Amino acid sequence: MLVRPADVDATEQLRPSYHVIFSRSKPQVRFFCICSKGANVLRFPINQPKEEASVKQVGRSVVRADALEKVTGQAIYVDDLQFPGMLHGRVLRSPYAHAKIVSIDTSAARQAPGVRAVVTGRREEQDVGGGKLPLVGACIVDQLPLAMDRVRFAGEAVAVVVADTVAAAEHATTLIKVEYAELPVLTDARQAMAKDAPLIHPDLGSYECAKGFHPKPGTNIFHHYQLRKGDTRKAFAKCDVVLEQEFSYPHMSHCQLEPHGALVRWDPAGSVEIYSSTQAPFVVRGYLSRAFRLPLSKVRVRAPVVGGGFGGKSDYTLEPLAAYVARQVPGVWIKLIYEREEMFNGTLVGRGVTGRYKLGAKRDGTVLAAQIEYILSGGGYGECAINVAVGGGQNSPGAYHIPNIAVDSYAVYTNLPPVGAFRGYGHPEGQWMAERMMDLLARELKMDPVELRLKNAYRAGDKNAIAQRLHPTQGDLPQCLREAAKAVGWKMGQSNVVKTRTGFRTKAVCSLMKSPVQATNAQVAAILKFDEDGGVNLIITTCDMGQGSATVYGQIAAEALGLPLERVHVVRDPDTALFPADWQTIGSKGTYTGGIAIVRAAEDAIAQIRATAAKALRVPVAKVRYQDGRVVIGKRHHDIGLFTNGYMLADGRTIGRPVVGYGAYTPDLQIPGIRKPGLQIGQGNVSASWTFGAQAVELEVNPKTGQIKVLQLVTAIDAGRIINPRLARGQVVGGMVQALGQTLMETMIYSDKGVLRNGRFTDYKIPALEDLRDTDFKVIFVETPDRNGPFGARGLAEHGTVAIAPCVANAIARATGQDLYSLPIRL
Repeated sequence: MLVRPADVDATEQLRPSYHVIFSRSKPQVRFFCICSKGANVLRFPINQPKEEASVKQVGRSVVRADALEKVTGQAIYVDDLQFPGMLHGRVLRSPYAHAKIVSIDTSAARQAPGVRAVVTGRREEQDVGGGKLPLVGACIVDQLPLAMDRVRFAGEAVAVVVADTVAAAEHATTLIKVEYAELPVLTDARQAMAKDAPLIHPDLGSYECAKGFHPKPGTNIFHHYQLRKGDTRKAFAKCDVVLEQEFSYPHMSHCQLEPHGALVRWDPAGSVEIYSSTQAPFVVRGYLSRAFRLPLSKVRVRAPVVGGGFGGKSDYTLEPLAAYVARQVPGVWIKLIYEREEMFNGTLVGRGVTGRYKLGAKRDGTVLAAQIEYILSGGGYGECAINVAVGGGQNSPGAYHIPNIAVDSYAVYTNLPPVGAFRGYGHPEGQWMAERMMDLLARELKMDPVELRLKNAYRAGDKNAIAQRLHPTQGDLPQCLREAAKAVGWKMGQSNVVKTRTGFRTKAVCSLMKSPVQATNAQVAAILKFDEDGGVNLIITTCDMGQGSATVYGQIAAEALGLPLERVHVVRDPDTALFPADWQTIGSKGTYTGGIAIVRAAEDAIAQIRATAAKALRVPVAKVRYQDGRVVIGKRHHDIGLFTNGYMLADGRTIGRPVVGYGAYTPDLQIPGIRKPGLQIGQGNVSASWTFGAQAVELEVNPKTGQIKVLQLVTAIDAGRIINPRLARGQVVGGMVQALGQTLMETMIYSDKGVLRNGRFTDYKIPALEDLRDTDFKVIFVETPDRNGPFGARGLAEHGTVAIAPCVANAIARATGQDLYSLPIRL
């Protein structure tokens, strides 16, 4: 049935057998439909304005390109793919966090009905199917797809059963007998750093490591990043106030709706093809090529629709394991889909930081020095935790001009699941410390915390912690602070705390900053291929995990070419055999880097069109203009379709060639661990752009019951020109919701033996609609167009997560006097 919003009580709980599909269009909700589960979805118009060539596409809230296929169930995910004769894999995982594998008996499993193979990491099996178990790793090559003689976290893969059905494979895993000899377990990173701590990787010194990273052989420290700016020792001596505090931020699960999945086939001739739920098809291709010693041309990776990533599907996850299993059972397609429990204990997790923060200032509030220790509990393998430790360490001083900084950031092996990228990439952890310290400093100085932030906030011309000078178009942090404060009704110089019947109503405001995370070789390329009628196909490898990049890219291409959006088709589902190379889709880089490549591809295409038109019409190129999808010569207008695939003369001869626009972007960056003349340790050009903002909260707290009711969350962000306001707002609000869950609910609870105790959604809580019923979300865009970004845009996908935790903690401390230094918040 189709109903208007007035016909339904929005607070009424719907029966589980119904789905709700909302379609909103500002300024009001237009319609939504309720249909029985399994029924055909009712379709109705969105009432979008008709496209006109003169309408500019950037800055418009157009409907998502993939909206219809997702709400109607037509989107194809990895688990939807089926091939004739396809087999299924299930993984047996270690129940111990640290142990030697004494023996594995697979005989009973091999005899089970429907079982085609049982694959382990035992040395005697590695010659079956074509070779040894390969080492893999992102920045440090330290992990085997299957444990060979030792497990380093509870949940590590020990064996894989390949069978005709999932049920048969699952049953056979229960028949495998593994004998373990337990080893000492380290779950605390500080304990793991001790000189006498047991070594989780005794062979650390022999591992291959990426340039610029510094493992410490003979310890559990697999990277130590140092950053120095000025002289902190002398600066602290000049401070009137010096504060020091320890903090912690627990491990958390990404909780993507779609679990990790892969469908892989190893060709007996020596090539591998894989469909994967990944944010990084080209990175996966590279890992598989190196690990299995295959030419890149022999590895093909395709990424169908991805159901959420949040960083947990970047770099690699299950792909090396799936490929190794397929090599042992060549010639057939094998599907490996993780269960939800495996998403908690068998793959990458996020966060997991402890730290110590020392801050010094003059009596007038001028911050002079910061000394920071940032310790990342990286889990049993390095994966990309090294980069998280670097990014978090670089940005832990926060969004403030501090002339003297010393940061020591460590990535440490522990007997927990490996840490990977997570939305924010180390920034929320670092700024949890920085923003709590600013409020503590304001209290000590008896100064308004917003005034203190405004006094020290980055401004154009400042050099940040890594010695990059901020140019005037990189954003207006002070204005963001003022906007966020205004939105929650912050009153300068007052307590901003009101006594209520059950406790207090209180507020807080914090700064945020984040750069797009990129490798120095983080290239991205875009191809614009024109049809005979002047329509255009955009081919770019950025993976859309729900953030809406395909929609935004279509708008950028349409704007750059002066075409209606309906004439631009964004080709989705990246394929490394057909798409241009890209690094990976992480770190809020997509709009910025991909957008630049698209604009350059459009410029290249336009140049080709003008050249062909000039030859065809026998005029100088200088007299040929391109305007709104048409070639203009004097007063004559020609549709570009005449020239996009060559121009045929009256005698049949053809001038020109098919137009294929090409554009690429490679950031001008350097490896952060390599020192250059004139720079101190850890400094250098490591980020292409910066996005600044501020966040604010208004909440009610009952100190007696511990109840916290968040009334208002605000993000004021300067992300340059906003390409699609509706999508941008959705990204920021999604980040705030996720951050609120991590502030008040989420934590992975491990026993002293390193075994996860809450690895299900029944025990691991994330925000539900009921939890957000009383919360008003506000997003304010402060648009300072970036001089380098596509039409002035910068990234914003992660920024909503960065400063919510310190906002909530600061607000509670202001009202109750209870200072909080660990998450999730418990009163």
